[in-house]
Amino acid sequence: MPARWQNRSMMPRSAQIALLYPIPLTRCVQIAAGVEHSQELATLREKSLAAAEQLKNSHQTEIESLTASHQEGLDTQVKSLEKQISSLKLDLTATQDSHSKAKAALAVKTEEAESRKAQVEQVKKDTTTAHAAAISEKEVALEDVAKQLSNAQKELADLNVCRVKYILQ
Repeated sequence: MPARWQNRSMMPRSAQIALLYPIPLTRCVQIAAGVEHSQELATLREKSLAAAEQLKNSHQTEIESLTASHQEGLDTQVKSLEKQISSLKLDLTATQDSHSKAKAALAVKTEEAESRKAQVEQVKKDTTTAHAAAISEKEVALEDVAKQLSNAQKELADLNVCRVKYILQ
């Protein structure tokens, strides 16, 4: 036994097993190498699992950070869009009020226009009636004047005849 292994607890496991089971040296070396290899694999496996767990935790932390950041961005966008919606609602309300007022004013103006059209039509009728009446009165007056003229001409003619008769007599 080498000097560095002063007691069995400091010996590698493969050497301890070789002492317990006397097997030919080559076979013993093979077994010892296999045991050491198994131990190395177990150590590597533990390190690998620890690294994988560390990566998993790191990735989970990163995902949580990204999720929080994304949620914060979404919240900011939502607030901005809510402000826009609020502003647009105010604009819509104001526009609807203006539209209602304009519509009411248009209805009043339309009513006034219809009333004035009716007045214009009435004035046209009255004017036409007055014109027709004036023409009728003129025609009657003209007929009267014409009759009077005709009568005056007859009287004048009769007087002229009488005068001629008187002169001739």
